[in-house]
Amino acid sequence: MMPRPSSTLLLALLGAVASTLACVIPDEPLSNNITEKFQIFVQNPAFPIVHDSIMNFRPNGLDMHLVLRPAGQDTYDTIWLENGFLRNDDRYAVIDLEFNPNDNTTKMFMTDRQYATALFQPVYGCDPDTDELQIRLVLVSRLADPDEGQAEEDGGQIGIQEAGYTGVYEFRYSPANNSLLTDTWYTVNMVIFRDGVTPPATSTTTSASSPTSTASISDYDFVSCWAEPDDGSRTLTTVYSVTGMTNEICAVDCAGSEYFGTQYSVECWCGSSLGVGSYAAPSTDCNDVCSGNATEICGGGRRLSLYQLKSSNSSATTTTSVASPSSSTTSSSPSTTSSSTSSSIPSSTSSITSSSSATTSQSSTSTSTTSTTLSTSTLITSTTASTTSTTSTNPSGLPSVGVYSFVSCWAEPDDGRALSAAFEGTEDMTLETCAAFCSTYPYFGTEWSSECWCGDELTSGSAAAPLSDCDYACAGDATEICGGSRRLSLYQNVDWTAPEDPSSIGSYEFYGCVTDSPARTLTANSLTSSAMTLEMCATFCSGYEYFGAEWSVECYCGNDFTAGAALVDSSECSMTCGGNSEELCGAGDRLSVYQLAAV
Repeated sequence: MMPRPSSTLLLALLGAVASTLACVIPDEPLSNNITEKFQIFVQNPAFPIVHDSIMNFRPNGLDMHLVLRPAGQDTYDTIWLENGFLRNDDRYAVIDLEFNPNDNTTKMFMTDRQYATALFQPVYGCDPDTDELQIRLVLVSRLADPDEGQAEEDGGQIGIQEAGYTGVYEFRYSPANNSLLTDTWYTVNMVIFRDGVTPPATSTTTSASSPTSTASISDYDFVSCWAEPDDGSRTLTTVYSVTGMTNEICAVDCAGSEYFGTQYSVECWCGSSLGVGSYAAPSTDCNDVCSGNATEICGGGRRLSLYQLKSSNSSATTTTSVASPSSSTTSSSPSTTSSSTSSSIPSSTSSITSSSSATTSQSSTSTSTTSTTLSTSTLITSTTASTTSTTSTNPSGLPSVGVYSFVSCWAEPDDGRALSAAFEGTEDMTLETCAAFCSTYPYFGTEWSSECWCGDELTSGSAAAPLSDCDYACAGDATEICGGSRRLSLYQNVDWTAPEDPSSIGSYEFYGCVTDSPARTLTANSLTSSAMTLEMCATFCSGYEYFGAEWSVECYCGNDFTAGAALVDSSECSMTCGGNSEELCGAGDRLSVYQLAAV
């Protein structure tokens, strides 16, 4: 944990208002515009694990996740308050995505989008340690997100919670009167301070204490900051995560491997070769300090601090083995079960093996054996697996849901979503619910217990993840798995064929995809039916020059278009008809329009 900013810095911020004798709260309110840029640290003496910690940025594409040191990179004095909105460059602080139904909290991060925005009010407060005057940011409301039907929510609070990867703490929102909060969520005050440090890009001096990548560690030499492949796969294939990660710990864990690399402050990756498509990246891309040593760099977002075995040792193999008690565990899915016997020495380090694909087998007569040997400082495991008929009550991913087959646990890309065509969130989410909602798409995936995502294809940068990463039980069925943190339980309909716009419907010919508005493009008549088809709409609009279907269930008629309507690419009309999933019935503010054929 980094020390809290000095009282001198806080006094410099508050000027003559601050008192060195006692904290006196001024009567006049503070403006919700603070143009002099600042940083933020959090306070709550009841929670020493986060008290007096500084907020850092963790880059995620164009977005910035908000985490506590030592994770992430320094924000420097680059934040300001504009009409109550927390700003950085073109970004706003928003409360959106990664909703956790287990404790009813949602992520806060910085993005260029301006919906679900967090609205703050600066107020005076007294430092609980020094009794000096300080300025805090109090959440006023979470603004609306019309696209997802999210209404504005007044009140609530910002707290700190451990993220999906061990030892990294992020900023999350809880609504007012939230009865689901657990002791893993820490209420904090967000306090403004300035340290006057210039970002490295414009700095004229270099601090001797800046974190660095170590040139040589044991039998390994530093290679470079190394970028993961752009297709979402991995440079190295085996990963360990430990709260106090350092490059030295990773070197021990990967002893004998040709390469090792650290990433995201807490991850250690090993491998015998570098993945196709990986490449050397600028050293500045690796900017996450190691969680176990703030003077070392442990990679960055999709970036490894990469080390290679020295040439004199490249042919050597290191094996460590120990004797320990055996234990037997059993797990299962509805159609495939397995039994394993393990010997292990547990510690704070866990190990998983990453692969780029997953296969579900209905039956098998073969037996496979895998063995992983690590140093005695981590976890030493030897496992033999074979097919059995044992069942268990642990939640599982189903091998098939209707016409959909399980693909894998699937990681979201660093920026954006793996599936983005349609979304539904519900406290009753199950795999079956999501499959039904996405029935007109080739892919569906569940995430965060209660989220359902649909898509026609997988976004570049998303990738298969270890099955153990998907460990959230479905909100509506605790026996099923519905993804994890930034992880989808991904399913595919391999026989799916894309719906098309028929060239003609009765006496009408396809005109194109046309924009709609609240004023309506076609105004003569309208019909809404959950069983809508193009044929139904054509019959209803018989005699009119045009008919158009929209939002899957709506039908509009008219003899001409209102001003402002425009023809757009047909791909923008992508929603299937409520009564026929093989036909397209427009989209949001988009009409699949047909025109009466010329006689």
